[in-house]
Amino acid sequence: MGNKFFIKKNFLHPISEYMVTDVKTISVNDSIGKAAEIFSENRFGSLPILNEQGALQAIISEKDIVLKIDFNDKNWRNLKAIDFATLKVLSLYKDNTILDALELMAIREIRHIPIVKTDNTLSGIFSSRDLLEYIKLNFTKYLEDRGTKVHWKSYDVDDLLGDLSLSQENTFSDTYTFFNTTLRNFTLSRPMIVDSKDPISNVLSGIRKLKQSIIFVCEFTSVLKGVITERDIVKNYLAHNPDPNAPISSIATKHPLTLLKKHPIAFAINNMLEFGNRNIIIVNEDNYPLGNLSIIDILRFMHEKIE
Repeated sequence: MGNKFFIKKNFLHPISEYMVTDVKTISVNDSIGKAAEIFSENRFGSLPILNEQGALQAIISEKDIVLKIDFNDKNWRNLKAIDFATLKVLSLYKDNTILDALELMAIREIRHIPIVKTDNTLSGIFSSRDLLEYIKLNFTKYLEDRGTKVHWKSYDVDDLLGDLSLSQENTFSDTYTFFNTTLRNFTLSRPMIVDSKDPISNVLSGIRKLKQSIIFVCEFTSVLKGVITERDIVKNYLAHNPDPNAPISSIATKHPLTLLKKHPIAFAINNMLEFGNRNIIIVNEDNYPLGNLSIIDILRFMHEKIE
């Protein structure tokens, strides 16, 4: 797929214009319990960890907590957050560009980039969602032309324009072609599928073992009923301490948004922005889950299309 749909100048704005400057942080002495509490009360996925001088020491994410902590340890809340954090932090400076952030996220598969000063103190943070917002701001007409897609039928007339493949010749602009390229051009990840009645404790053990932070919750392993992400675990389980033997469906996001492979990228981007999702479940016409499309998958695909 050698097609290039964007030019670099579209992504050369300084990151300082789009980063978040009001950043919550924790210290090197703070506990996992404090980090989990902050995550449960907010809608962001990482926390920079600062040393006594206020310099960036590490970063911890919701995923770190879910994949690295043994919740059977009754003392887990008192463990130090930094012991489970990423110590080799990938960061940028304020004068780096949006393209620098896109390259870092696409190549290293990270969703949050701390923005630091020359003394390694924190200026802000730039997330994959901030990058999607930038894309929306700079390519508004292509995304607004499509809007969101919440309710779909196996055959929708308004999907026909989006049924483009990268190999098809067309007379549309390159940018239009990109946003209307169908999701069949993506290689989807295949998350673990669990039964809706499986105990929470069993599923959490499987998540740590398989290192998967998104789980499809189904009935009879085929009918999609919900999805579990690291955010569901932090907000619905760790924050409320439900019975670990309760069914996993009790903490899942029910009726998650889904799309078909024939739908265009624009629907996926708009749905993520409108509803705050970091993942879109791709299903067939019978609502059987085929795989997961993440925000990083979209950014990687976009990065490949810049000349």
